[in-house]
Order: sequence, then structure tokens, then C-alpha cells
Amino acid sequence: MGRAVMMEKRWSTRVPVNLDVALRYDALGILRGRARDLSLEGMFIDTGRVMLPYHAALEINFAMPDGDHRRLHAVPAVVVRTSNGGVGAMFRNIPVDTARALKSVMQRSEAPVRPGG
Repeated sequence: MGRAVMMEKRWSTRVPVNLDVALRYDALGILRGRARDLSLEGMFIDTGRVMLPYHAALEINFAMPDGDHRRLHAVPAVVVRTSNGGVGAMFRNIPVDTARALKSVMQRSEAPVRPGG
């Protein structure tokens, strides 16, 4: 029997980040986490011992640089991947200003993590 090949489903490049986030999940309230990688489609968030169900609706809150200060962003998302200690969240209806901020952070990153890597 041959080995199964896992297909990469991402459409955009991921970049490594170290970003504090707050997740609003109605069944549990507010959870703290740390984003480990980021793309224009979503992010992987370390959640520690807290496991969230597949397809859980979230609001991800995080602050990003905006000139001389930091701007708070709130993005609706859904859990598309779960693993020990974290979740992959896909953004839904991302606000234009948040998309611009994410693009800016991604362009400044020197070490992108390519899909599948």
C-alpha cells in the first residue's frame, strides 16, 4: 500500500508570528492565545489545554502596529483545524483595514513559511 499524500489547502503564504490574541467563543467566553503563524486567510493559535471544536465560530481580537500606535482588530473566524494545544482558524468577512494591516505585517516578514513547509 502506498502512503497517503496530504494536500496543502492554503491559497496564500503563511508567515511566522508571535502575536497575543483573545478569542471570543460564546460557549466558553474569552480565551487567551498566541498566534503562531498568519496568512491573509487565517492563523494558527496556540490555546494551551483548551480545545475548541471543529467549525466553532470565533471572534479573534488582536492589536497590530498602525503608524506610531497599535490598532485593535476584531475578525470573525471559524475553526478549520484542531491539534494538541491549538487551532487553525479561517477568517470570515475580514474588514478591509484588518486585511491591509495583515498584508503589511506579512510583507515585513523575512522568513515566510511556504505552504506544505
